[in-house]
Amino acid sequence: MDQLQPDGTIPEQKAEKVIYVVRHGKTKMNDSDPSKDRIRGWKDVSLNEEGHKEAERLGEVFKDIKPTHIFSSNLSRTEDTAEEIAKHCDCKVRSEEHTSEL
Repeated sequence: MDQLQPDGTIPEQKAEKVIYVVRHGKTKMNDSDPSKDRIRGWKDVSLNEEGHKEAERLGEVFKDIKPTHIFSSNLSRTEDTAEEIAKHCDCKVRSEEHTSEL
């Protein structure tokens, strides 16, 4: 139970902070044999058609969550996924190189 302040008001409560980690949508490399490419994580591969649909569905999910910040690596597949989420949330994406392969 909250304690009253000397003036009789209830202290303002701090909002809970939650971090969601989301993987990018599907790319053409997700369909290929992983033994042929050991550095796929660093290659800038775009989302395929299914990946764009997955990103759009994520946007629908996050529409109700209403994030205040969206961070992305600077790879096109992650930026495209983040931008799709942002379109549904009235939020901007901050792209950061150092967030690749978290």
